[in-house]
Amino acid sequence: MVILILGVLAGVVVFSVRGINDRGAVAACKTEIRTVETAVEAFYARTNGYPNAMTDLTAGANQFLHSAPEYVALAPANDGTLVLTAAAPAGCPAP
Repeated sequence: MVILILGVLAGVVVFSVRGINDRGAVAACKTEIRTVETAVEAFYARTNGYPNAMTDLTAGANQFLHSAPEYVALAPANDGTLVLTAAAPAGCPAP
């Protein structure tokens, strides 16, 4: 009986910890999205145009990010705007 109770408690703890990790990854993704959005706005304000790739934000005279984000990709759209895509983790919201 004691072993059964310990097994149930262990299962509850495992699922609780997994949920905490998932929420942390989603929070990190949301933060990266906001950071890239801010960098894109600053790039536009300085150059009067949008970056063509993430490297435009991470290198050169107009460096707005120290490094490329882990979860977010940037791509120009055909209509002159940008598309930010949250690549991972699962459940990362679209910008």
